[in-house]
Amino acid sequence: MEYANLMFCGSLPWRVRTCANWFHSSRSMAGTYLLSHGVPKVDEVEFVNNWMMQTHGKANTALVMKFAKNSGSTVDWWLDKINPDTLAKTRIQFWPDNEYTVHQLNNGMHYYTGTLEWWENYWENPTSGEKNNNTAGQLELKDLSWDNYNYVEENFSDNATALFGTKGVQLVMDDAKVTGVIAQDSDGNYLKINAKNGVVLAGGGFGGNKEMMDDLLPDIKRLFTKDEDFFAPFGRDGSTIQMGVWAGGRLEGDISTMNFDSMGVPDYLPGPLWVDENGQRFQNEAFAGPEINGFFMARAKRGNIISIYDSTYETQILRGFPGHQAFEYDMPAVVEAMKGNFEAAKAAGAEGANGWYCADTIEQLAEYIGVEPAALSATVEQYNKVCAEGYDSDFAKDPHFLNAVAKAPFYAHVTTPSLGFALVTTGGFVTTNDQQVLNEDYQPIEGLYASGNTCGMRFGPEYITPIPGVSIGMCLTLGRELGKYLATK
Repeated sequence: MEYANLMFCGSLPWRVRTCANWFHSSRSMAGTYLLSHGVPKVDEVEFVNNWMMQTHGKANTALVMKFAKNSGSTVDWWLDKINPDTLAKTRIQFWPDNEYTVHQLNNGMHYYTGTLEWWENYWENPTSGEKNNNTAGQLELKDLSWDNYNYVEENFSDNATALFGTKGVQLVMDDAKVTGVIAQDSDGNYLKINAKNGVVLAGGGFGGNKEMMDDLLPDIKRLFTKDEDFFAPFGRDGSTIQMGVWAGGRLEGDISTMNFDSMGVPDYLPGPLWVDENGQRFQNEAFAGPEINGFFMARAKRGNIISIYDSTYETQILRGFPGHQAFEYDMPAVVEAMKGNFEAAKAAGAEGANGWYCADTIEQLAEYIGVEPAALSATVEQYNKVCAEGYDSDFAKDPHFLNAVAKAPFYAHVTTPSLGFALVTTGGFVTTNDQQVLNEDYQPIEGLYASGNTCGMRFGPEYITPIPGVSIGMCLTLGRELGKYLATK
């Protein structure tokens, strides 16, 4: 039996491409790293209201505000402990803005810059002068995590211990109070750890547990065709959430996921015209970030989805806004690779190149992609009409992204999205504003807390990204705030 003031049940993230995210506001301690690189401040009240709008009012406003107020100082605190060579490899995603960058859509949704990113491979941004000399496999988020772990080992080894390869299997309870955890090490041995101040569940979601997904995500499961199913290769096994449920914890009603119920949108760009396999336009292509914009297709479309461009594509692909999976218009290598698709299509003729096609007329393009020429021509004609008017009376698209399909040659990219793939689940337990887990009667369970993707009511019904990578940023910030709170107990 071992004793601890506080017990955290969690895991280190092992991701190939990762983001750490924060935002800084005009009414709180700003993130000095972002400020030093010219990223503008954001008003925290605007940020929180925008967040609540995108989550349908289903997030816990207090937790979102806590993130807004403390995320800048949290990541400054985190970066302060990493190796200078590691810090030098940092990239600010979607920065700097270009002349076409949009941060607020005509529906009122805001999208902000504020994501730090570490890539495995070499990249360079000649506009900003930033570059990364990584070789493949050299740097991932785990390297930054190790830097912070080493800092704790060097400075707090007397009162902080990490047990690797040791998994929590059951919470220890004294009546309705959580007093510790029973864990199992890699050799199969069990140990009991008593916690004086509480146990924090921070082991992620349940995206790696098919049985839990079938049981806890029935609304998403109903969307699947016979050929679709849950698949989350990076998902956790859900054991941390199971322990909390067995202790009486209440799960939120709408458990959010990172894209289970959202289809991948064509090219992750808001500018082109989208049509279905019948040549019909079917939605606002620039309504929101990719994760929200894929909702309608998930619920109403299967088969080919086709994005249509004209010869002004070089400008179109530079016009966008920051978002999860959004096209990275600030990365020259990414932009050049996209241009390569158009060039390959132009050279390929009727055969196309990796789903990309080019033709001198809309009718010819329709034949190449297997769409009725008259239907596609009529759709393009109507779309060009609303583009000329600068007012989309059909689907209410933001005027910034009303790009006419008028100048030959014309291009099409044929995709066949499906449903069921996601990175992780991002919802969990209902908690107090201090992340203490509530029971089935909505009363706090003494000694039990949840943070990260084990904590619910952060994203509403689906993962959203007013700032890209916000899941990790929120995990860092709210995890630290919870630690500070428990340290006072």
